[in-house]
Parts: sequence; structure tokens; C-alpha cells
Amino acid sequence: MVGFLVLLFSIGLTIGIPAGKTGSSKQTPTLSQTIRTARHPKQKVRFHPPSRLHFSIFQKEIAALAKAAPTCNDHQRSISNQMLNTIGMEAVSMRTGGSIFWVVREKYPVFRGSGIYICRCHQASRLIIQAPHSYHDIHTGRIARVLFREAKARWLFLNTFQRYRASAHPEDPNAFHPADCAHNPHLFFQAATLGLMQSSDANDVLFVQIHGFDASERTPGAVLTDGHSRSSKWSSLLKSAWKIHSSKIRIYSKDTREFGGTSNVQAVAVNNRSGRFIQIEMDLDMRKLLRNHAQSIRKLAKALVKTSGSKTRYRNIKKD
Repeated sequence: MVGFLVLLFSIGLTIGIPAGKTGSSKQTPTLSQTIRTARHPKQKVRFHPPSRLHFSIFQKEIAALAKAAPTCNDHQRSISNQMLNTIGMEAVSMRTGGSIFWVVREKYPVFRGSGIYICRCHQASRLIIQAPHSYHDIHTGRIARVLFREAKARWLFLNTFQRYRASAHPEDPNAFHPADCAHNPHLFFQAATLGLMQSSDANDVLFVQIHGFDASERTPGAVLTDGHSRSSKWSSLLKSAWKIHSSKIRIYSKDTREFGGTSNVQAVAVNNRSGRFIQIEMDLDMRKLLRNHAQSIRKLAKALVKTSGSKTRYRNIKKD
């Protein structure tokens, strides 16, 4: 009998239990499954950018959730959820891997490419991990998710629609692509970024974006940038902290003039508010290394925690 109870408890930890609800026989999805469902829904996604009013509501509620997250104030989540429901979004609470998460996502049956935004309640590092091109830039979504887990980051942002699919000129990199979260300032991805900036001291958090590039005609490895045309303070700190062969890492404005991220709308928004931002551009080999080798991505997670100035002790987090 004792063995049977232990088995049930183990299953509960594996599949995840909604916060505040125990003893239910209904299995709930893990955080990973929730992310997959949002990024690969069975229903057809019809991209639709938010109106100005919806953008404003989303920014305000993300700010409210961010302020309430340190104490995991579920009353505030319920209040925010009511407002989010009016714009086709929802904020659900999940307990998995020993932590409580608030997941902000589209509310069924809405599927319009609004993104998924995950907040870690209670204490967390000063990191915000974002992957705005997680379909097109192969492996960046997975890398962002593992960094979120390993670095115990506060928030994870992922796009839920391929950046070029809503474009009239998908093959032209210089054209405007409405679904590109890093270059369209009118999407929920940007509203959420502004909401986080609104909720705390701009210097309290470090925004980190994961990107990929084709190295066929470029020097392989990674390019780090602050999103400034000249400044590279945070990128230089990360390079020093990242325990990897330095020849594989270049700093924009120092070592290269490529991949500066100066037109990245999140970088512009954060830098305009004297915040902290790093864009990590990687070739496919570097992304595969981080995707396939746990020790490699843990080194990057440690480096990001150190760069953010977090006092949170780094430790491995159980897989959710």
C-alpha cells in the first residue's frame, strides 16, 4: 500500500498539479506540454495582431502579475485573468517541479499567434528569457526553455507564430513582417516587455533574447550585443562569465558590425528606459551544442545569472 501511494505521489510530481488543487484524479499537463500545445495547436492559427486597446490591457495586466509574483498573490492573478479573458487571453496557475508558475496564453478556442508568457512565482533570478523567433531560428525555443529552468529565471517569452508566415514578402528579409515579434512593436510580445519594465526598476532585471543565424558566409560561433550601436557593457560581462572558448564569441561594435540588434524593438524599449538587454545570436552548430549537451547550456545559465547580478544561488532545477 505504501509503495502504491509513493507511486501516485511520483506521478503527481511528473505530470504537474494545478496550484491550490490536490487530490484530483484528473491528470493535468506539465509545463512543457502546456508550452507545446500553445506553440503547436491542433487548430489552425490565424495570425491577428492586437488592437491598441488590447495591447494596453495586456501591458497593464502583465505589469500587475509581475508585481504580484514575488508573493504569488493568486487573488491578483484571478483579477488579471478576468481582464485578460476580455481580450482572448488567460492566466492559469500551475505547480510543477516544486515551483508555481503563472502561464499567460491564448484562451481556447482563440489561436492567433499571441505568444505564451510564463512567470515563476516567489523568488527567482533577475533574468527574463525571450525567444521571439523560436520556429525560424531552429532550437532557440528549446534553448530558451532550458535556460529558464536552469537559471531559475523570472519570465519566459515564446512566440507562437512563425515570423514570416503572415508576410506578403516572406523571402525578403528587408520587408516588414507583421508576425515578427522582435521587429513589430505592436504585438503582445512587446506589450509584455513594456509591462515588465513598468512593474519594476529598469535596472533590476536583465532581458536576454536567443536568436540564430546562418553561418555559411560568416564567422561561426556567437555574437553578443546590448542592442546599442556602441555600448557593449552587458555583452562583455557575459563573454567574461561564459566558460567557453573566447574565439567562438564576438562582441558587436568591438569584434563585428553584424547582428547588432539595434532595430530590435524590445532592445530599443529596454534601452530607452535605461534597462539591461543582451541579444545572443548563434550559428546552428552553437545552437546544437546547447541543445544536445546539458553541461554546455548549464555553463551559459550560470554565466547569465552571474551577469544579471543575481544573488540567487545557482542550482540545477528538476526537469518539468
